This record gives sequence, C-alpha cells and structure tokens, in this order.
Amino acid sequence: LRVSSLTKTKRRAAVCLLHIDMEVRLTTTLEVPFAVQDATGTVVEIQVDKNEPYLKHRREPELQNLEPEILLEKLPTAVLIKLHGCKQIFLPFQPCADCPTPTATCPACAARRKTFEGVFAVEPIARKWVYDGPEVDGQFANVKRRQIPLAPARALPLYSMQGMTASPELVAHWIVPP
Repeated sequence: LRVSSLTKTKRRAAVCLLHIDMEVRLTTTLEVPFAVQDATGTVVEIQVDKNEPYLKHRREPELQNLEPEILLEKLPTAVLIKLHGCKQIFLPFQPCADCPTPTATCPACAARRKTFEGVFAVEPIARKWVYDGPEVDGQFANVKRRQIPLAPARALPLYSMQGMTASPELVAHWIVPP
C-alpha cells in the first residue's frame, strides 16, 4: 500500500474502490483486440467470493438488501464490465424460455443476446514486482500480488496519457527537486 508508483507495481493500484455503474479502465491487456490495456468500461456486476466472511451469516433472500458499502475480505471472483463501444459476446447466455438453444430469428433470444454485448468478466490475476523502498536498506523484496486489473477510468498515470488530448483538464503531481 505504500508504493504509489504504478510503474513499480506492474500497473497495480494499491486500492481500488468499485461500485455498480462506475467507469473503469483495464490496467493490463486481457483479450486482444477488445479488452486491452486502458480500454474503458462500466461495472455491471461484482461477483463476490462464495466464501466471503461477510456473506456467511446471510441467507439468500437477504442478499438483495445489502448495505451500500461493503468491505470485502476476499477478492471478488470476477467483476463484470461492459466495454465501451464493443459489440462482441464474451459470456455464454441462455436462450429465451421458448427456445431450446439461442436462435437468431427469435426476437426474445436476440434481445437477451443484446444485453450480453461487450460484457467482459475481469478476474483477479497475479503479478510479481520488486520493492526497493527505504525500509529494505538498499536491498529489494520480491512481491507477488493477486488483484483485479481495474482502475478508475479518469485517473490515469502520465505515461498512459502520452499522445492523448486531455479533456476537460489534466491534473499532475510533480515532485521537483529543491
């Protein structure tokens, strides 16, 4: 959590708070050419781990009335995002009640299919990086962290913005020597 440099942590932010309808961006390429680094999308669903301690004491009907903010102890199994401007179908979908298999000519199947366009499951991945902070006295520590490769869409490091038109504005934190 002390390392704020996304370059040092292999593009893994220390913390990422997520909510439904939040605009996010991928911090790594997951599937070419659609789910690539810095592609943006909107969070559709957060699939909580079935062993999450917070949910163990709750019964299924109560899951609809959760508090607005939940601190999870385990990583979600996946975060479903709808990629902006993408029509690709990534997830399997069920046909309508009248069809045994999805049918292109059935309007109900077509409507169900449309809801899955651009929806991509972002799962946790593990990355290794080297920590060389002041606490290790010139040495280094190998770090392996498992994390969901998402970040807020509008918070970009400077190297990601190279060549972009920054609209409406750009805020940068510069560390200038004395």
